[in-house]
Amino acid sequence: MNIETTYFEIDRLKIEWGKTLNEVRPMLENIEQFESYGGWPNIRYRCSSIFGLESTECEIRAPFEDRPVLQVHYELAPIKTGFFEKRHSPFLEQLEKALGKPAKTEDLYDQPYLKKEYLSGTVVYSAKWLLGDIRISFSVYGGIRYHERGLSAAAIFIDWIDEVKISRPFRESAKVFENRLTELIVDDIKIKKFKLQSTQRPFRVVDYDIRNHCNEEKDSDVRACQMSLYRRALYQTPPLVSSELGVDEIG
Repeated sequence: MNIETTYFEIDRLKIEWGKTLNEVRPMLENIEQFESYGGWPNIRYRCSSIFGLESTECEIRAPFEDRPVLQVHYELAPIKTGFFEKRHSPFLEQLEKALGKPAKTEDLYDQPYLKKEYLSGTVVYSAKWLLGDIRISFSVYGGIRYHERGLSAAAIFIDWIDEVKISRPFRESAKVFENRLTELIVDDIKIKKFKLQSTQRPFRVVDYDIRNHCNEEKDSDVRACQMSLYRRALYQTPPLVSSELGVDEIG
């Protein structure tokens, strides 16, 4: 296994992690582009292969146009399976040659309640690898999906997940505002409180299912980094205010 994790590739064009979506666009101007999807700002391009597997297209995503790219998604063309071979087997065989054994797998073939016509919308097998700051996820569909570039049977997602490092400049900027706000609040501040029908949930974005050493719900610094990375104006409540509020209150 010899995977370089400092960049991602679009048909042998190496793009370093850390570049914003706006910086990536001109680098790919000579590659056929497709219409973008909803959700995070994204750009879609023709792409012929990834990790030795035939690909039909790739999609590059970032929280905002001027924020670093955090995910690259590749659609994979169908592979003919052998006798008694499951849909994921030929894909996984090639991926293990390129990436080694996955850190986690999940077999989801046994879903008898699903109707045949809905199989293409399901995932029947998944695997994940963790290579430093990069997480690679592999999903196999229960049927064939149709895209602009052709048929798709599986997908690969590559995520840059070191949010503390990625968010550093945005977090520093947020700290300046938070510190100034805290300075303006006096000790005898009067807070008007409002009861909620249910308790508030902490801001949470990323699933750390295969790196349990980091739990953003318990680590306030990680949560603060997520807030500054994924939102433009979401800040931590000043301590003098938060200390006066219950989990089912706003002030």
